[in-house]
Amino acid sequence: MTLFTLHLAVSFLTLTLAYFIGRACLSHLAYERKLAKLGCSSPRRYPSWDRVSGLDYVCAMMRALRKDRLTAFLRDTYAAMGWRPWTANFLGTRMVYTTDPAHMKALSTTHRECFAIEPIRVGNGALAPFTGRGVSSSDGPRWAASRELVLPYFDRAAFTNLNRLRSHADRLLSKIPSDGSTVDMQPLLQRWFLDTSTEFLFGETVNCLDYSAEEWPRHDMMIVMKGLTVRLLLGSLLFLHRDKRWLAACGRIHDFLDGYIQKAYEDLEQERRNGTKATYADGRLRDDFLWTLASQIPDALELRTQLTGVWIPSNQTTSILVSNALFALARHPEVVRRLRQEVLKYVSEI
Repeated sequence: MTLFTLHLAVSFLTLTLAYFIGRACLSHLAYERKLAKLGCSSPRRYPSWDRVSGLDYVCAMMRALRKDRLTAFLRDTYAAMGWRPWTANFLGTRMVYTTDPAHMKALSTTHRECFAIEPIRVGNGALAPFTGRGVSSSDGPRWAASRELVLPYFDRAAFTNLNRLRSHADRLLSKIPSDGSTVDMQPLLQRWFLDTSTEFLFGETVNCLDYSAEEWPRHDMMIVMKGLTVRLLLGSLLFLHRDKRWLAACGRIHDFLDGYIQKAYEDLEQERRNGTKATYADGRLRDDFLWTLASQIPDALELRTQLTGVWIPSNQTTSILVSNALFALARHPEVVRRLRQEVLKYVSEI
C-alpha cells in the first residue's frame, strides 16, 4: 500500500512537471511564431544566472530600492543592455523593458488596446488600498470611460492663461537666493507643484511654499510612491509586503483628498438647493478638475480613485522632470543663454 502511494505521488509530480514544461514550450513556440509573423527580432535577454525565476535580477533590484538607488540601478542596467528592447525573468514572468519613445507612444495611445496594465496593477492588488481602476490603471471600456472624464483637464485652452500661475511662480522665485549661492531646487519644486496641483485640481492650494507645515502630503506621497514601486515589483510575492508606515501614509493621503471631495459635494448640494453657482473665495466661478468630476461621479470612493490617477503625475512626476531639467541646464550655460533668448521673444505675450 505504501509502495503504491509512493508510486502514485511520483506519477502525479511527473505529470505536473511535464504539464508545466509542455505549457512553457508551447508558449515559447507561439511567441517565436508571432515574432516571425510580425518580422520582429528577439530582444536581448538580461544575463541572469537564474533562468527559472530570475532571483538574482529581483534581488539586485530590491537591494537598489532599499538603498534608494533604484533609478541609478535602472540607468546602469539600461546602459548595459542598450537602447533596444530587452527582457528579464522576474519571478518566472518575462518582463520587457524599453526606452524607445515610439514604444511609449504605442503603449499609451496608438496601440493602447493591444496592451493590458490592469492585471499587474489592480488585478493582483498591487495598487490597493491606495487606489483602484483609474485612467492609469485600467483597460478596455473602463479605461475609455476614465479617459473621457480626465480629457477636458488636458485641453490646451486650460493652460493658455498663465496668470493662474503668476502668484505661485512669484512665491517660488522669492524662495531662490538672489546672491548666487547654491540652492536645492527639487524640494522647492515639489512644494511648488503641490501648490499648483491642489489649486488646479481641487480648487484650493495648500500654499506650502509659504507655510512649510502644510507640505506633509509631499512627504507622505513619497512614502506612498516608494511602497507602490515595491508592490509592483513583488508581483506574485505581493503578500510579503507588510509595511505599516506605508499603510499609514495611504490613510493620511486618503483623508487629505476626502476633505476636498466632501467640500465639493457640499458645494454641489448648496448650488442645487439655492440655485446659485458655486464660487471660489475671490468670487470666480468654480471650474477645477474635482468640481467637474464631482458633478458626474456621485460615489466618493470612485471619485477619489479617478483623482489619484491624475494627481500623482501632476506633482510627483512633473516636479522630478523639471528638477532634472534645471540640474542639466545649470551645467550647460550655453544652452541657458539660448533658452533665455528664445523666451525673450515671447515676453510681451507672457
